[in-house]
Amino acid sequence: MADGRDIAQEPTSPRRRCGSRLAPPTGWKLFIANDLGSMRVARSGPDELCQAVTRCLNTVATVHRSNTSLGDSPSGGLLSSLDATPTDQAPPLIVIANDQEWTARAVETILAAAGYQVMHAYTAGTVLRVVAETDPDLVILDQQLPDFSGTDVCRQLRANPRFGPSLPIIITTAGPSGRPQRLNAYAAGAWEFYGQPLDAEALLHKINIYLAAYRETRRLRRGALIDDATGLYSRFGLARRATELLAEARRLGRAFACVAWSIRDSDSADRLRVAVPAFKASGRATDALGHLGDSTLAVIAPGTNADDAVRLADRLGKVISGAAGLGADQLRATVVAGTHPEALPSNGEQLVDQVTLALAS
Repeated sequence: MADGRDIAQEPTSPRRRCGSRLAPPTGWKLFIANDLGSMRVARSGPDELCQAVTRCLNTVATVHRSNTSLGDSPSGGLLSSLDATPTDQAPPLIVIANDQEWTARAVETILAAAGYQVMHAYTAGTVLRVVAETDPDLVILDQQLPDFSGTDVCRQLRANPRFGPSLPIIITTAGPSGRPQRLNAYAAGAWEFYGQPLDAEALLHKINIYLAAYRETRRLRRGALIDDATGLYSRFGLARRATELLAEARRLGRAFACVAWSIRDSDSADRLRVAVPAFKASGRATDALGHLGDSTLAVIAPGTNADDAVRLADRLGKVISGAAGLGADQLRATVVAGTHPEALPSNGEQLVDQVTLALAS
């Protein structure tokens, strides 16, 4: 297995990196984006792929959609310009991850003829970054990628709450494609597994079905700004509100912070339900409070600097712990704060992904 360095590379910048970490209370994870620095997630553990995903999601880049391949091919080069802002009129975007140029072009020919936009990635690290940046409609992974297997990448995408089980993922292979390999792909979260040669007609029929299902999922998700169970912003609603508040912070040159807490307990759902009323009652009128799924609560706090964000994390952490009867090791917290909002993620989706990954590490 490759060491993942090609996944982990961060963009060079003439600006000085000023990211720093605070020493958190027991069981807490805190990280700060100071002034001109780029954020880094405070992580632990040897899992190379998880580390790679985190660093890839921390990369803030402007990417535009195109019907061309990415320039990180085996011959090298830079990423193509991609438009990260989908429109209702734009054809569905499909990302193909395959380091075999001929195979990738053959699949692209099938998809392009059917009217789909296609992007290429040649490594696991690139496809993880591209999926995070462009939010595609479907992903086709080759099982024999040069750095990590297609099933490894599929598991990482499934573990990302932004996509979960809803993003259609197909795994293909030029190697063995018997029942054991098929079951392994399904266990990783793939919607389908294909050996070679591909049946183009069957593939297109499946893709049409998967895309219709994903469109409906997205439509329902976009309409759900409020979480019914808690009355707080849903994950999508909080991300949308965070995008608005980030834009305002940049326009006014104000500090900005996001704080999130995760309950770690076998009865986390019940404890969350008990803690929510106290959490809502203790929030500030200027803040946006949300439920990010499972047992995670978050606050978007405009105008809040790093020191105040840490105090906010401590204050509301005590409120949550007290209401839910949690011990010191049953609540984890993450703080993202920036005196200069330019150091923060470019939108609310990236910000929510950042704190979710930090809590999961």
